[in-house]
Amino acid sequence: MSTLVPCGFLHGTHPVYLRRDEAEVKLEKSLNLGDDPIPFQQSSCTLTVPMVNGKPERFTFQAVLVETLVAHAVKLKEHFYSLGDLLRAKYVYPYTGGYQFVPLLKSREGSVNKIFQLAKLHTKFIQELKPVFVQHIQDLRNKIGPMLTL
Repeated sequence: MSTLVPCGFLHGTHPVYLRRDEAEVKLEKSLNLGDDPIPFQQSSCTLTVPMVNGKPERFTFQAVLVETLVAHAVKLKEHFYSLGDLLRAKYVYPYTGGYQFVPLLKSREGSVNKIFQLAKLHTKFIQELKPVFVQHIQDLRNKIGPMLTL
């Protein structure tokens, strides 16, 4: 049995309202995994990150965690780093295009302080999100056309 390793979390993704099945399909397309798919899963959970390098204090927050097998962790992180411009990606992949991947492990790209600051910003962002309930729509998957001006 292989061991799963946490690669990072999706900044700006509400852990309660995420439709994981749909998000995984869209993320697989946007990651350009090609003919060599990398197995990964998303799970909503409570995470902790250090607040200061070398100190025991930790920041606890809710997020969508991206996990994969140990053998695929580095390659999956590289694919997440290559997602491209978030402003353009949200038009190509409306549901997942705005997600920013934040690695959980200290690296050249992410220091302990940077990961902690992004975790705090993520917490503030998801606390401001509110659910929207839509009534009387027959199929939510229909594309919405251009706005008509009166």
